[in-house]
Amino acid sequence: MKKTWQMVAVGLTIGIFAVAQSTAPKPTLERVWGGNANDTMNGMVLDSVGNAITAGISRSFVDSFYGDVLISKVSPSGELLWAKNIGTKGSDSPLRCLDGDYGSSSRSIAIDREDSIYAVSESAWAGNAEPQSQVVMKLSRNGDLLWSKAWRPHWRNQMNGATTASSVTVVGNRVFVAGGGGDSGPEAQIMVSILDAVSGNLLDNLSIDPTPGSNDRAFSIVANPTGSLVYLGGWNGRTARGQIIRFSVASDKLNLDWVREVPQETRGSTICDMDMDAAGNIYGASDVKGTQTYLELFKFDPNGKVIWGKSYNAGTRNDRSNTRVLRVIGNAVYLGGRVGYQENTQADSFFGDSVVLRYSLDGKLEQEMYHFTGTNSQVVAMDHTMGIGVFQGRLYVAGWIFPGAANLVGEWRNPNDYKFPHPDTSLSLQTSDPLPVVKTLRISAPQKNGDEIGLKMTDVTAKIEIGTPKTQSDKGRSTQHYLFTFDLPK
Repeated sequence: MKKTWQMVAVGLTIGIFAVAQSTAPKPTLERVWGGNANDTMNGMVLDSVGNAITAGISRSFVDSFYGDVLISKVSPSGELLWAKNIGTKGSDSPLRCLDGDYGSSSRSIAIDREDSIYAVSESAWAGNAEPQSQVVMKLSRNGDLLWSKAWRPHWRNQMNGATTASSVTVVGNRVFVAGGGGDSGPEAQIMVSILDAVSGNLLDNLSIDPTPGSNDRAFSIVANPTGSLVYLGGWNGRTARGQIIRFSVASDKLNLDWVREVPQETRGSTICDMDMDAAGNIYGASDVKGTQTYLELFKFDPNGKVIWGKSYNAGTRNDRSNTRVLRVIGNAVYLGGRVGYQENTQADSFFGDSVVLRYSLDGKLEQEMYHFTGTNSQVVAMDHTMGIGVFQGRLYVAGWIFPGAANLVGEWRNPNDYKFPHPDTSLSLQTSDPLPVVKTLRISAPQKNGDEIGLKMTDVTAKIEIGTPKTQSDKGRSTQHYLFTFDLPK
Protein backbone atom coordinates (compact mmCIF):
# COMPACT_ATOMS: atom_id res chain seq x y z
CA MET A 1 0.00 0.00 0.00
CA LYS A 2 1.37 3.39 -0.96
CA LYS A 3 1.95 5.71 2.00
CA THR A 4 1.31 9.43 2.16
CA TRP A 5 2.54 11.70 4.90
CA GLN A 6 1.13 14.53 6.97
CA MET A 7 3.03 17.04 9.11
CA VAL A 8 1.58 17.42 12.60
CA ALA A 9 2.65 19.97 15.23
CA VAL A 10 2.91 18.45 18.70
CA GLY A 11 3.83 21.15 21.20
CA LEU A 12 7.41 22.02 20.29
CA THR A 13 7.87 18.75 18.41
CA ILE A 14 6.95 18.16 14.77
CA GLY A 15 5.76 14.62 14.16
CA ILE A 16 5.11 12.99 10.79
CA PHE A 17 2.35 10.41 10.60
CA ALA A 18 1.81 7.78 7.95
CA VAL A 19 -1.73 8.07 6.60
CA ALA A 20 -3.57 4.85 5.68
CA GLN A 21 -0.64 2.77 6.79
CA SER A 22 -1.02 -0.96 6.14
CA THR A 23 0.27 -2.17 9.51
CA ALA A 24 0.03 -0.91 13.06
CA PRO A 25 3.24 0.44 14.62
CA LYS A 26 5.29 -1.71 16.96
CA PRO A 27 5.53 -0.50 20.56
CA THR A 28 8.90 0.74 21.79
CA LEU A 29 7.89 0.20 25.42
CA GLU A 30 5.45 -2.26 27.02
CA ARG A 31 4.73 -2.10 30.75
CA VAL A 32 2.05 -3.67 32.94
CA TRP A 33 1.81 -3.04 36.69
CA GLY A 34 -0.43 -3.42 39.73
CA GLY A 35 -1.06 -5.43 42.88
CA ASN A 36 -2.69 -8.76 43.62
CA ALA A 37 -6.31 -7.59 43.16
CA ASN A 38 -8.12 -5.47 40.56
CA ASP A 39 -6.42 -2.14 39.83
CA THR A 40 -8.29 -0.17 37.15
CA MET A 41 -6.85 2.91 35.45
CA ASN A 42 -9.04 5.95 34.82
CA GLY A 43 -6.72 8.50 33.23
CA MET A 44 -3.15 9.56 32.44
CA VAL A 45 -1.20 12.79 32.08
CA LEU A 46 2.40 13.43 31.00
CA ASP A 47 4.73 15.74 32.90
CA SER A 48 7.39 18.06 31.50
CA VAL A 49 10.02 15.32 31.17
CA GLY A 50 7.81 12.55 29.76
CA ASN A 51 6.86 10.68 32.91
CA ALA A 52 3.37 9.12 32.76
CA ILE A 53 1.19 9.77 35.83
CA THR A 54 -1.91 7.62 36.10
CA ALA A 55 -4.98 7.69 38.34
CA GLY A 56 -7.25 4.76 39.03
CA ILE A 57 -9.12 2.55 41.44
CA SER A 58 -7.22 0.02 43.54
CA ARG A 59 -8.41 -2.91 45.59
CA SER A 60 -4.96 -4.38 46.11
CA PHE A 61 -3.55 -2.59 49.11
CA VAL A 62 -5.70 -1.01 51.84
CA ASP A 63 -9.42 -1.20 51.05
CA SER A 64 -10.15 -4.34 49.07
CA PHE A 65 -13.95 -3.95 49.28
CA TYR A 66 -14.71 -0.35 48.33
CA GLY A 67 -11.39 0.48 46.69
CA ASP A 68 -9.07 3.47 47.03
CA VAL A 69 -7.50 6.01 44.72
CA LEU A 70 -4.19 4.82 43.23
CA ILE A 71 -1.84 7.36 41.64
CA SER A 72 1.39 6.10 40.12
CA LYS A 73 4.25 7.54 38.12
CA VAL A 74 6.24 5.68 35.44
CA SER A 75 9.36 7.04 33.71
CA PRO A 76 9.83 7.13 29.92
CA SER A 77 12.07 4.08 30.25
CA GLY A 78 9.35 2.11 32.06
CA GLU A 79 10.56 2.38 35.66
CA LEU A 80 7.95 2.70 38.42
CA LEU A 81 9.05 5.89 40.20
CA TRP A 82 6.38 5.94 42.90
CA ALA A 83 2.84 4.78 43.68
CA LYS A 84 0.49 6.17 46.33
CA ASN A 85 -2.71 4.62 47.71
CA ILE A 86 -5.12 7.33 48.94
CA GLY A 87 -8.38 6.77 50.77
CA THR A 88 -10.44 6.50 53.92
CA LYS A 89 -12.07 3.54 55.59
CA GLY A 90 -15.10 4.06 53.36
CA SER A 91 -15.52 4.18 49.60
CA ASP A 92 -12.90 6.20 47.74
CA SER A 93 -12.42 6.13 44.00
CA PRO A 94 -12.23 8.22 40.85
CA LEU A 95 -15.57 8.17 39.07
CA ARG A 96 -16.52 4.67 37.96
CA CYS A 97 -15.42 4.14 34.37
CA LEU A 98 -17.57 1.20 33.26
CA ASP A 99 -21.05 2.05 34.51
CA GLY A 100 -23.16 3.19 31.59
CA ASP A 101 -24.76 5.94 33.66
CA TYR A 102 -21.41 7.39 34.64
CA GLY A 103 -19.43 7.46 31.42
CA SER A 104 -15.67 7.75 31.43
CA SER A 105 -13.29 9.62 33.68
CA SER A 106 -10.07 10.14 31.73
CA ARG A 107 -10.05 13.71 33.10
CA SER A 108 -9.95 12.55 36.73
CA ILE A 109 -6.29 13.64 36.77
CA ALA A 110 -4.59 16.87 35.60
CA ILE A 111 -1.16 18.46 35.81
CA ASP A 112 0.08 22.07 35.93
CA ARG A 113 3.17 23.75 34.54
CA GLU A 114 5.16 22.98 37.69
CA ASP A 115 4.28 19.27 37.35
CA SER A 116 2.01 19.35 40.39
CA ILE A 117 -0.75 16.75 40.11
CA TYR A 118 -4.48 17.23 40.71
CA ALA A 119 -6.91 14.34 41.12
CA VAL A 120 -10.61 14.11 41.88
CA SER A 121 -12.66 11.36 43.45
CA GLU A 122 -15.75 10.54 45.43
CA SER A 123 -15.43 9.55 49.06
CA ALA A 124 -17.78 8.17 51.72
CA TRP A 125 -15.41 8.17 54.67
CA ALA A 126 -17.86 6.65 57.13
CA GLY A 127 -18.77 3.80 54.81
CA ASN A 128 -22.37 3.29 53.76
CA ALA A 129 -23.64 5.47 56.63
CA GLU A 130 -22.16 8.57 54.98
CA PRO A 131 -23.22 9.71 51.46
CA GLN A 132 -20.39 10.21 49.03
CA SER A 133 -18.82 13.65 48.68
CA GLN A 134 -16.59 15.40 46.19
CA VAL A 135 -12.87 15.18 46.88
CA VAL A 136 -10.11 17.16 45.16
CA MET A 137 -6.45 16.63 46.02
CA LYS A 138 -3.12 18.11 44.98
CA LEU A 139 0.16 16.16 44.98
CA SER A 140 3.71 17.31 44.37
CA ARG A 141 5.74 15.89 41.51
CA ASN A 142 7.24 13.50 44.10
CA GLY A 143 3.82 12.22 45.15
CA ASP A 144 3.51 14.14 48.43
CA LEU A 145 -0.03 15.19 49.37
CA LEU A 146 -0.05 19.00 49.42
CA TRP A 147 -3.75 19.50 50.17
CA SER A 148 -7.08 17.74 49.88
CA LYS A 149 -10.61 19.12 50.15
CA ALA A 150 -14.02 17.50 50.37
CA TRP A 151 -17.55 18.92 50.29
CA ARG A 152 -21.12 18.19 49.37
CA PRO A 153 -23.88 20.77 48.96
CA HIS A 154 -26.42 19.21 51.31
CA TRP A 155 -24.27 20.21 54.26
CA ARG A 156 -26.15 23.48 53.65
CA ASN A 157 -29.43 21.75 52.70
CA GLN A 158 -29.16 23.01 49.15
CA MET A 159 -29.04 19.67 47.35
CA ASN A 160 -29.86 16.20 48.54
CA GLY A 161 -27.86 13.01 48.29
CA ALA A 162 -24.36 12.04 47.35
CA THR A 163 -22.03 14.10 45.18
CA THR A 164 -19.15 13.06 42.96
CA ALA A 165 -16.23 14.83 41.30
CA SER A 166 -15.62 13.40 37.85
CA SER A 167 -13.07 15.60 36.13
CA VAL A 168 -10.53 18.35 36.73
CA THR A 169 -8.44 20.81 34.74
CA VAL A 170 -6.06 23.53 35.86
CA VAL A 171 -5.30 26.93 34.28
CA GLY A 172 -2.74 29.12 36.04
CA ASN A 173 -3.67 29.28 39.71
CA ARG A 174 -7.25 28.11 39.19
CA VAL A 175 -8.51 24.53 39.40
CA PHE A 176 -11.81 23.77 37.66
CA VAL A 177 -13.80 20.72 38.78
CA ALA A 178 -16.91 19.12 37.28
CA GLY A 179 -19.19 16.60 38.92
CA GLY A 180 -22.71 15.91 39.99
CA GLY A 181 -24.95 15.36 42.94
CA GLY A 182 -28.30 14.19 44.13
CA ASP A 183 -27.88 10.46 43.46
CA SER A 184 -29.56 9.69 46.77
CA GLY A 185 -32.13 12.44 46.41
CA PRO A 186 -34.81 13.20 43.84
CA GLU A 187 -32.44 13.54 40.87
CA ALA A 188 -28.82 14.13 39.91
CA GLN A 189 -27.71 17.65 39.03
CA ILE A 190 -24.49 19.08 37.61
CA MET A 191 -21.90 20.89 39.70
CA VAL A 192 -18.91 22.95 38.61
CA SER A 193 -16.40 24.51 40.98
CA ILE A 194 -13.34 26.76 41.02
CA LEU A 195 -10.57 26.23 43.60
CA ASP A 196 -7.40 28.14 44.33
CA ALA A 197 -4.51 25.96 43.15
CA VAL A 198 -2.16 27.08 45.92
CA SER A 199 -4.42 26.69 48.95
CA GLY A 200 -7.25 24.48 47.69
CA ASN A 201 -9.80 27.02 48.92
CA LEU A 202 -13.18 26.93 47.20
CA LEU A 203 -13.70 30.13 45.18
CA ASP A 204 -17.04 29.37 43.53
CA ASN A 205 -19.45 26.45 43.27
CA LEU A 206 -22.46 26.37 40.97
CA SER A 207 -25.22 23.77 40.65
CA ILE A 208 -27.39 23.63 37.54
CA ASP A 209 -30.37 21.49 36.55
CA PRO A 210 -30.81 21.49 32.73
CA THR A 211 -33.56 18.84 32.69
CA PRO A 212 -35.60 19.00 35.91
CA GLY A 213 -37.14 15.69 36.86
CA SER A 214 -34.36 13.62 35.29
CA ASN A 215 -30.70 12.98 36.01
CA ASP A 216 -28.03 15.27 34.58
CA ARG A 217 -24.37 14.32 34.78
CA ALA A 218 -21.00 15.86 33.87
CA PHE A 219 -18.03 13.68 32.93
CA SER A 220 -15.44 15.97 31.39
CA ILE A 221 -14.18 19.55 31.74
CA VAL A 222 -11.88 21.72 29.62
CA ALA A 223 -11.00 25.42 29.77
CA ASN A 224 -9.46 27.89 27.36
CA PRO A 225 -5.86 29.08 27.97
CA THR A 226 -6.98 32.09 30.04
CA GLY A 227 -9.62 30.25 32.07
CA SER A 228 -12.32 32.68 30.92
CA LEU A 229 -14.39 29.96 29.21
CA VAL A 230 -15.09 26.53 30.69
CA TYR A 231 -16.86 23.67 28.90
CA LEU A 232 -18.46 20.56 30.42
CA GLY A 233 -19.50 17.38 28.66
CA GLY A 234 -22.08 14.98 30.03
CA TRP A 235 -25.55 13.50 29.71
CA ASN A 236 -29.18 14.15 30.53
CA GLY A 237 -31.75 11.54 31.41
CA ARG A 238 -34.76 13.21 29.83
CA THR A 239 -33.74 12.50 26.24
CA ALA A 240 -30.86 10.04 26.90
CA ARG A 241 -28.50 12.27 24.92
CA GLY A 242 -25.18 13.87 25.54
CA GLN A 243 -24.96 17.55 26.33
CA ILE A 244 -22.29 20.25 26.37
CA ILE A 245 -22.33 23.26 28.68
CA ARG A 246 -20.40 26.53 28.57
CA PHE A 247 -19.61 28.84 31.46
CA SER A 248 -17.87 32.19 31.30
CA VAL A 249 -15.65 33.14 34.24
CA ALA A 250 -15.08 36.65 35.58
CA SER A 251 -13.55 37.58 38.96
CA ASP A 252 -13.52 33.89 39.95
CA LYS A 253 -17.29 33.62 39.45
CA LEU A 254 -19.03 31.16 37.13
CA ASN A 255 -21.74 32.38 34.77
CA LEU A 256 -23.80 29.90 32.79
CA ASP A 257 -23.83 30.77 29.07
CA TRP A 258 -25.77 27.86 27.57
CA VAL A 259 -26.53 24.12 27.57
CA ARG A 260 -26.89 22.24 24.27
CA GLU A 261 -27.89 18.65 23.65
CA VAL A 262 -25.94 16.53 21.21
CA PRO A 263 -28.05 16.48 18.02
CA GLN A 264 -31.08 14.24 17.51
CA GLU A 265 -29.38 11.47 15.55
CA THR A 266 -27.34 10.41 18.54
CA ARG A 267 -29.98 9.37 21.09
CA GLY A 268 -28.36 7.14 23.69
CA SER A 269 -25.09 9.08 23.57
CA THR A 270 -22.94 10.34 26.42
CA ILE A 271 -20.28 13.03 26.01
CA CYS A 272 -17.67 11.33 28.13
CA ASP A 273 -14.62 13.40 27.19
CA MET A 274 -13.82 16.74 25.58
CA ASP A 275 -10.84 18.75 24.36
CA MET A 276 -10.09 22.03 22.62
CA ASP A 277 -7.91 23.02 19.66
CA ALA A 278 -5.77 26.16 19.31
CA ALA A 279 -8.64 28.01 17.62
CA GLY A 280 -10.99 27.40 20.54
CA ASN A 281 -13.13 24.75 18.81
CA ILE A 282 -14.48 22.01 21.06
CA TYR A 283 -14.28 18.27 20.36
CA GLY A 284 -16.64 15.88 22.11
CA ALA A 285 -16.23 12.10 22.37
CA SER A 286 -19.50 10.22 22.65
CA ASP A 287 -20.12 6.74 24.01
CA VAL A 288 -23.29 5.57 22.23
CA LYS A 289 -25.28 2.83 23.90
CA GLY A 290 -28.17 0.65 22.77
CA THR A 291 -28.63 -2.73 21.11
CA GLN A 292 -25.42 -1.87 19.26
CA THR A 293 -22.69 0.32 20.73
CA TYR A 294 -20.18 2.46 18.90
CA LEU A 295 -17.87 5.47 19.18
CA GLU A 296 -18.71 8.99 18.03
CA LEU A 297 -16.69 12.17 17.66
CA PHE A 298 -18.00 15.72 17.21
CA LYS A 299 -16.47 19.10 16.50
CA PHE A 300 -18.24 22.25 17.75
CA ASP A 301 -17.33 25.88 17.36
CA PRO A 302 -16.85 27.91 20.60
CA ASN A 303 -20.60 28.70 20.65
CA GLY A 304 -21.65 25.05 20.41
CA LYS A 305 -22.51 24.97 16.69
CA VAL A 306 -21.89 21.56 15.12
CA ILE A 307 -19.09 21.61 12.53
CA TRP A 308 -18.95 17.87 11.85
CA GLY A 309 -19.70 14.51 13.41
CA LYS A 310 -18.17 11.08 12.85
CA SER A 311 -19.28 7.58 13.81
CA TYR A 312 -17.00 4.57 14.25
CA ASN A 313 -19.28 1.52 14.24
CA ALA A 314 -17.49 -1.83 14.34
CA GLY A 315 -20.71 -3.82 14.07
CA THR A 316 -20.72 -5.59 17.40
CA ARG A 317 -24.17 -6.54 18.70
CA ASN A 318 -23.14 -6.24 22.34
CA ASP A 319 -21.61 -3.56 24.56
CA ARG A 320 -18.10 -4.02 23.20
CA SER A 321 -17.39 -0.62 21.65
CA ASN A 322 -16.94 2.24 24.11
CA THR A 323 -15.40 5.71 24.01
CA ARG A 324 -13.10 6.51 26.93
CA VAL A 325 -10.62 9.27 26.06
CA LEU A 326 -10.22 12.18 23.63
CA ARG A 327 -7.10 14.32 23.15
CA VAL A 328 -6.36 17.06 20.64
CA ILE A 329 -2.59 17.18 20.10
CA GLY A 330 -1.37 19.67 17.51
CA ASN A 331 -3.36 19.01 14.34
CA ALA A 332 -4.43 15.50 15.35
CA VAL A 333 -7.51 14.33 17.26
CA TYR A 334 -6.96 11.06 19.13
CA LEU A 335 -9.92 8.94 20.18
CA GLY A 336 -9.46 5.91 22.45
CA GLY A 337 -11.49 3.27 24.21
CA ARG A 338 -12.55 -0.27 23.41
CA VAL A 339 -13.85 -1.92 20.24
CA GLY A 340 -15.09 -5.35 19.14
CA TYR A 341 -14.93 -6.07 15.40
CA GLN A 342 -17.67 -8.69 15.21
CA GLU A 343 -17.57 -9.31 11.44
CA ASN A 344 -13.96 -10.38 11.72
CA THR A 345 -13.34 -13.77 13.34
CA GLN A 346 -9.66 -12.87 13.80
CA ALA A 347 -10.53 -10.04 16.21
CA ASP A 348 -11.98 -10.13 19.70
CA SER A 349 -15.75 -9.60 19.74
CA PHE A 350 -16.08 -11.42 23.07
CA PHE A 351 -14.36 -8.92 25.39
CA GLY A 352 -13.22 -6.21 22.99
CA ASP A 353 -9.79 -4.65 22.53
CA SER A 354 -8.15 -1.33 23.31
CA VAL A 355 -8.44 0.96 20.31
CA VAL A 356 -6.72 4.21 19.23
CA LEU A 357 -8.07 6.24 16.31
CA ARG A 358 -6.46 9.37 14.89
CA TYR A 359 -8.47 11.98 12.98
CA SER A 360 -7.48 15.24 11.34
CA LEU A 361 -9.04 18.46 12.57
CA ASP A 362 -11.48 18.30 9.63
CA GLY A 363 -12.68 14.83 10.62
CA LYS A 364 -10.68 12.58 8.30
CA LEU A 365 -9.80 9.20 9.81
CA GLU A 366 -6.03 8.84 9.40
CA GLN A 367 -5.04 5.86 11.53
CA GLU A 368 -6.65 2.88 13.32
CA MET A 369 -4.94 0.47 15.69
CA TYR A 370 -6.20 -2.02 18.25
CA HIS A 371 -4.57 -4.31 20.80
CA PHE A 372 -5.28 -7.93 19.83
CA THR A 373 -4.95 -10.53 22.60
CA GLY A 374 -6.83 -13.44 21.01
CA THR A 375 -10.35 -14.56 20.14
CA ASN A 376 -13.13 -15.70 22.44
CA SER A 377 -12.20 -19.38 22.15
CA GLN A 378 -8.92 -18.52 23.86
CA VAL A 379 -10.56 -16.66 26.81
CA VAL A 380 -8.86 -13.44 25.81
CA ALA A 381 -7.95 -10.40 27.85
CA MET A 382 -10.25 -7.37 28.01
CA ASP A 383 -8.61 -3.95 27.83
CA HIS A 384 -9.57 -0.28 27.49
CA THR A 385 -7.53 2.73 26.38
CA MET A 386 -7.94 5.43 29.06
CA GLY A 387 -5.03 7.81 28.40
CA ILE A 388 -3.30 9.23 25.30
CA GLY A 389 -0.40 11.66 25.08
CA VAL A 390 2.56 12.69 22.94
CA PHE A 391 6.02 13.67 24.17
CA GLN A 392 9.10 14.32 22.03
CA GLY A 393 8.03 12.19 19.10
CA ARG A 394 6.56 9.32 21.14
CA LEU A 395 2.91 8.38 21.39
CA TYR A 396 1.84 7.18 24.86
CA VAL A 397 -1.18 4.87 25.17
CA ALA A 398 -2.30 3.88 28.67
CA GLY A 399 -5.23 1.97 30.11
CA TRP A 400 -6.19 -1.15 31.98
CA ILE A 401 -6.31 -4.81 31.05
CA PHE A 402 -8.20 -7.73 32.59
CA PRO A 403 -6.21 -10.93 32.01
CA GLY A 404 -8.57 -13.66 30.86
CA ALA A 405 -6.80 -16.97 31.50
CA ALA A 406 -3.94 -14.90 32.99
CA ASN A 407 -3.06 -13.72 29.47
CA LEU A 408 -1.82 -10.15 29.05
CA VAL A 409 0.25 -10.65 25.91
CA GLY A 410 -1.00 -9.12 22.68
CA GLU A 411 0.00 -7.15 19.62
CA TRP A 412 -1.18 -3.91 18.03
CA ARG A 413 -2.91 -4.44 14.70
CA ASN A 414 -4.56 -2.41 11.96
CA PRO A 415 -8.17 -3.55 11.41
CA ASN A 416 -7.89 -2.69 7.71
CA ASP A 417 -5.66 -5.74 7.32
CA TYR A 418 -8.83 -7.86 7.43
CA LYS A 419 -10.76 -6.02 4.71
CA PHE A 420 -14.13 -6.03 6.47
CA PRO A 421 -16.55 -3.11 5.88
CA HIS A 422 -14.99 0.15 7.03
CA PRO A 423 -16.77 1.38 10.18
CA ASP A 424 -16.11 5.13 9.78
CA THR A 425 -19.04 7.26 8.58
CA SER A 426 -20.02 10.93 8.66
CA LEU A 427 -23.12 12.15 10.50
CA SER A 428 -25.59 14.68 9.16
CA LEU A 429 -26.37 16.88 12.15
CA GLN A 430 -28.17 20.08 13.04
CA THR A 431 -27.10 22.35 15.89
CA SER A 432 -29.56 22.11 18.78
CA ASP A 433 -31.12 25.14 20.44
CA PRO A 434 -29.92 25.92 23.98
CA LEU A 435 -31.90 24.20 26.71
CA PRO A 436 -33.93 26.43 29.03
CA VAL A 437 -32.11 25.85 32.31
CA VAL A 438 -34.68 25.96 35.09
CA LYS A 439 -32.44 25.82 38.14
CA THR A 440 -29.10 27.51 38.72
CA LEU A 441 -27.85 27.69 42.30
CA ARG A 442 -24.69 29.26 43.70
CA ILE A 443 -23.54 27.13 46.62
CA SER A 444 -21.52 28.21 49.64
CA ALA A 445 -20.81 24.74 50.92
CA PRO A 446 -18.06 24.50 53.55
CA GLN A 447 -15.05 22.36 52.82
CA LYS A 448 -13.52 19.73 55.06
CA ASN A 449 -9.80 19.07 55.12
CA GLY A 450 -8.47 15.68 54.14
CA ASP A 451 -7.23 15.05 57.67
CA GLU A 452 -10.68 15.76 59.04
CA ILE A 453 -12.33 13.13 56.85
CA GLY A 454 -9.63 10.59 57.60
CA LEU A 455 -7.96 10.67 54.19
CA LYS A 456 -4.68 8.75 54.36
CA MET A 457 -1.87 8.28 51.89
CA THR A 458 0.15 5.07 51.84
CA ASP A 459 3.32 4.56 49.80
CA VAL A 460 2.76 1.26 47.98
CA THR A 461 5.65 1.46 45.51
CA ALA A 462 7.38 -1.57 46.97
CA LYS A 463 4.16 -3.61 46.80
CA ILE A 464 3.58 -3.06 43.09
CA GLU A 465 5.16 -5.32 40.51
CA ILE A 466 5.89 -3.80 37.12
CA GLY A 467 7.02 -5.76 34.12
CA THR A 468 6.21 -6.69 30.56
CA PRO A 469 2.89 -8.26 29.56
CA LYS A 470 4.66 -11.62 29.44
CA THR A 471 6.26 -11.45 32.90
CA GLN A 472 3.03 -10.18 34.49
CA SER A 473 1.00 -12.91 32.78
CA ASP A 474 3.25 -15.50 34.36
CA LYS A 475 2.35 -14.11 37.79
CA GLY A 476 -1.39 -14.63 37.26
CA ARG A 477 -2.38 -11.11 38.29
CA SER A 478 -5.84 -9.56 38.17
CA THR A 479 -6.73 -6.28 36.39
CA GLN A 480 -3.58 -4.25 35.75
CA HIS A 481 -2.49 -0.84 34.43
CA TYR A 482 -0.72 -0.83 31.08
CA LEU A 483 1.48 1.64 29.19
CA PHE A 484 2.65 1.37 25.58
CA THR A 485 4.77 3.90 23.74
CA PHE A 486 5.28 4.15 19.99
CA ASP A 487 7.81 6.14 17.98
CA LEU A 488 6.11 8.54 15.59
CA PRO A 489 7.55 8.25 12.05
CA LYS A 490 10.30 10.77 11.31
